Amino acid sequence: MPLILSDRDTKTSYPSSYELSVKCSQSVSSAYKRSIDLGHGMHLLVRNYQLEEPLVEEIIYTYSAVELEFGFNLSGKPHQQTSRFSYPGSFLQFEQTNSQTVTGEWLPGQILKIDLHLTAPRDSNTLSSIQMELLPVELRQQFENPDKEFYTDLGILTPEVHLVLQQILNYPYQGEIEQIYLQSKALELIAIQSAYMLKHRDRNQLVKLKSSDVERLHHARDVLINNFENPPSLIDLARLVGMNDCTFKRGFRQVFGTTAFGYLRKHRMIQARQLLLENKMSIAEVACTVGYSHPGYFAAAFRREFGINPSSLRRDVPACD
Repeated sequence: MPLILSDRDTKTSYPSSYELSVKCSQSVSSAYKRSIDLGHGMHLLVRNYQLEEPLVEEIIYTYSAVELEFGFNLSGKPHQQTSRFSYPGSFLQFEQTNSQTVTGEWLPGQILKIDLHLTAPRDSNTLSSIQMELLPVELRQQFENPDKEFYTDLGILTPEVHLVLQQILNYPYQGEIEQIYLQSKALELIAIQSAYMLKHRDRNQLVKLKSSDVERLHHARDVLINNFENPPSLIDLARLVGMNDCTFKRGFRQVFGTTAFGYLRKHRMIQARQLLLENKMSIAEVACTVGYSHPGYFAAAFRREFGINPSSLRRDVPACD
């Protein structure tokens, strides 16, 4: 028998702020969902489900609306619409919602998903002027006609996106500072995804990838991350995931927005930045940990990535007690 997680169990409903959780007494399954109202019709929806059996999720829409959604699927799959949404991956969609109850079912496994919504009442015909100003000029015209629904599978979770999503999932702030912090992260996600969408507007230039190819590319990305100190060559990596060299190179850039070793370099720098902020290792130790044998080469790469020296970042971190 599946677990049930329903908005009926809250005093407020989507898109207002609320938290929902449920645990199964007969297994280790648990589900946690949080809706965070960021103001101006912008809100985050965070799902973290650990499931040994299917979960039925019930969402109650209290009014008709037009909605722009930036979706980020870190892990897990629903029973329905599996061919439409990338897992893991990201998407952008613009649609109309009615006052209704929507039910969906999630497969067993770990589901970790973050969605960013810009919502306006249907009778306003479009997003508000404040919401429109959050978007690049080139994209605003896409949302001026509420009858023009669309869906775009962006198919990527770049290191930049991963970093922001992890910052949304793990932060120390509360109250007004929490609100400001999450607003800034939401705007950062909009900027990153909008830039990618504009860069790849001409889909005809992209390689046509099968879903199995995308899974192979995600596996290749995982191999790189897990072996970043001594990564395999591109030829070996392509052979490992069962793709020819040309399709692998072009497909990796298409799915992740950069080359395989560009992705690896970005991942190393993000890991290094996190280690420096933790202030538990020397700069030389951090450099070695992320695969640089010479601190000078590491400092140069870090400076190119973040515009600041590792030592300058370290000085800005309060000393540990």
